[in-house]
Amino acid sequence: MATRDEIKQTMVDRVIAEGLVGPDGQPMPAMDSVLDAVADGIILGGASPHAGSHITGGSDLIPNAVPNGASGLMSGMDKAKLDGIEPGAQVNQNAFSYVKVGATTIEADSKTDTLELAAGSNIALTPDAANDKVTIALTGTVPSAQNADTVDNKHASDFALLGHGHTGGTDGNQIGTSGLQDGAVTDAKVGNRTVDQAQAPTGNTGALTQLFSWIVNRIKAITGATNWFDNPVASLASIWAKFNASTGHKHTGAADDGPQIDYASITGKPNSFVPSAHKSTHASGGSDALTPGDIGAVNKSGDTISGNLTLNALTKLKTVRQGCRDSESYYPNVVSDAQNTTVNGAWIIHTPIPRAANIMFTIHVHGYAYGIGAVVDFTISGYAYSGSNGSVDGQPGAVISYELSDNGTDGWNKYIGIDANGKVAVAFGDYNDSAYYFRISVDAWITNTTTDYSTGWSIDRSTVQGFGWLDIKGPLTSQHPAMDFLGSIKVSGNTVWHAGNDGAGSGMDADLVRGRNLAGEFDTHKSSRQDHGVGSSYIAKTSRSDQLPSWNDIPDKPTSFTPSTHKSTHASGGSDALTPGDIGAIPSSEKGQPNGVATLDSGGRVPESQLPSTAGMVVHGNEWHDPDFVSKAGDTMTGILEIQVPGGPVLRLKSVDSASDHLYIEFYADAHNPNSRSAWFGFGSVGTNVLSLQNQMGGPINLIPGSGQPLQVSGNTVWHAGNAKSLRWFQPGDTILLEALTERSVYSKSYVTVKRFRVMGRGRYRVTGELKTSGPTAYMAVGTSGNISNTGGSSGFSTTSTTYVAFTIDTPVEALPGEEIYVSIYACNTGAATPGTAYIRNVRLRYAEMAEPTDAVLQN
Repeated sequence: MATRDEIKQTMVDRVIAEGLVGPDGQPMPAMDSVLDAVADGIILGGASPHAGSHITGGSDLIPNAVPNGASGLMSGMDKAKLDGIEPGAQVNQNAFSYVKVGATTIEADSKTDTLELAAGSNIALTPDAANDKVTIALTGTVPSAQNADTVDNKHASDFALLGHGHTGGTDGNQIGTSGLQDGAVTDAKVGNRTVDQAQAPTGNTGALTQLFSWIVNRIKAITGATNWFDNPVASLASIWAKFNASTGHKHTGAADDGPQIDYASITGKPNSFVPSAHKSTHASGGSDALTPGDIGAVNKSGDTISGNLTLNALTKLKTVRQGCRDSESYYPNVVSDAQNTTVNGAWIIHTPIPRAANIMFTIHVHGYAYGIGAVVDFTISGYAYSGSNGSVDGQPGAVISYELSDNGTDGWNKYIGIDANGKVAVAFGDYNDSAYYFRISVDAWITNTTTDYSTGWSIDRSTVQGFGWLDIKGPLTSQHPAMDFLGSIKVSGNTVWHAGNDGAGSGMDADLVRGRNLAGEFDTHKSSRQDHGVGSSYIAKTSRSDQLPSWNDIPDKPTSFTPSTHKSTHASGGSDALTPGDIGAIPSSEKGQPNGVATLDSGGRVPESQLPSTAGMVVHGNEWHDPDFVSKAGDTMTGILEIQVPGGPVLRLKSVDSASDHLYIEFYADAHNPNSRSAWFGFGSVGTNVLSLQNQMGGPINLIPGSGQPLQVSGNTVWHAGNAKSLRWFQPGDTILLEALTERSVYSKSYVTVKRFRVMGRGRYRVTGELKTSGPTAYMAVGTSGNISNTGGSSGFSTTSTTYVAFTIDTPVEALPGEEIYVSIYACNTGAATPGTAYIRNVRLRYAEMAEPTDAVLQN
């Protein structure tokens, strides 16, 4: 067994190992007493356990150890304190709890309180955490000079004016350039410097002598002389004179101009040269004259063209002879005009044709009226005749036998006459019209003369009523056939009358014969003929009372009958058995077979083995399609859609939305305005039962039947001016035969015909309408046979009203079949030198007294 001292030493070593020691590295005195007691107890060894008698409440209580006194047990509180000591902890070191500054004592507020050092004026505190120090130094200037004995260790004597050299030592810092006075450094102060012309420059920075040396080295290199200060062989000015573009270095071979240069040695020379002006040498009579044939041109004196000749539409040809004589000339695009803004007045086309030249002419005006979106295309033919006098000035020379053919859509009035210069002129529009962005071009055909009229044409505008002309005819009425049917069952909301709606209730008296309802008379006639037939609803075709009519004679009979039930006769084994092929069915033997029909699996789908291959196809949703498929949900096609069926319906358009039950087809024909609709056809509004067709490009709707075939509605021929003999008009004074409602105006001192009607039946006719004037008295007359003053007679009406006044005039004598009824107007006061303008509108033709039912045709 170990001795007591060995046991204690073992415990001391353990305490030291655990760091429970004092400053001397040995166990603290209290701990040492405890270790003695423990060692003694261990040595006693043989004592029975009796530790409980020595602790609190025991019979042999061992007192706690007394600090710095007798040894004893360790209390629980002391044990807790020992347990709170970290390994390697040391006893408290010496520290200041108070810092006294002058009369003020600063006390620490806690065991870890911080003392802060603050720098005052001119004091700099520099901490050094690595070396645990703070450096306190002066900084700046001393606030109070009386407290400073020295400045930077310099006394006042150090700053005296004399002996203060600023050498950089004890007499002050050296003075920089900023401290020098301007002009302080003179050549004498700088002193002489010697340059080295052999020293080549190496940069942009150097001492003064070095920089000068570099500069003279470059001068020597430029001049090529021995020394930089020697005179050069040539000055820059003389060198420049040699290479100057005007006096320059031409390599003439002279001593001071360089050797001549061989052409082959010149690099970058052009492969060709633009010749100087020399066309006179190629002109007729020149030194190198060319003929048209030399350059593949057409000889203007006459030549043969073996290929096609293409002319630009705006190419202006001086004169083109046509016809069998030199007296016929055609002038294409003889004059044109384009206005890019709004201009006022009528467009006047002045020609060089004299008023009394006895020349026949045709003038074609064509172009585009952008401002109103219309086509300009009209032709006026006439005869400048010396035997007629002007309608305004009464002098010889006027346009006669004139006629207008207007194919345009502009709707402007057209005039022909003699302008103030005594030349034939054409007017397009009226003096109070205005045009925006109009463009026109004029072609002319002139005959009965060999004079060249390719020049002298011009276009201007006139805002003067009557244009200041000496002779004026118009506004002219076009003789170009018009389309009377514009492709709709209704025109401006009014029903078109045709053979299918001419009976009772039509509202147009078409069921009357000379104003009488003959239905009752026919009924009476039918009843009186019943003895000639068997039935009561028809009249027998023959005179035999016992003969029934044949099947062909029975009117309104059905064309087909519904058969009675008889499907058994068509079943297999029936009297009239049908095969699958007879009714377009597929035999059951073809199910699932090539060229037959596919079967369905248990899920109601076609087996994949019976489906075509998807190679080369694309997926769209959950479907396979050809790469060029068209989506039924809506798509755009760039090619032509051709539908081939053996017969029957080809295209079916069906509305599926009851809230918007209407359908129509749209056309976008104008590639210049791809988003502007050109036309539409169909049922245009919700709930409508009207099928409409509208042309939104401003042109007519042209329905063209087969050659020589009529245009029909519900199987009935549509009536128009070409088949008007089917029209029968009755009820004198009431029924309107024809209407010409468009306003016409005339600026003339003599009658000008503005409306013409051709009648097909003999009788007296009634003309109604409205007339007004611009100021002078307006006159109108109605006559027959094309001459209001002939023996056929005329009836007239006049007014001085500037607002429309109604008139009614009957022809004084009967008009014969095929004869024309003319309506003519003019405006002028008696003895006045210039006319006024007469206006007429809403002209209607009725008949006043008829010898027989008649037809009528509106001429214009």
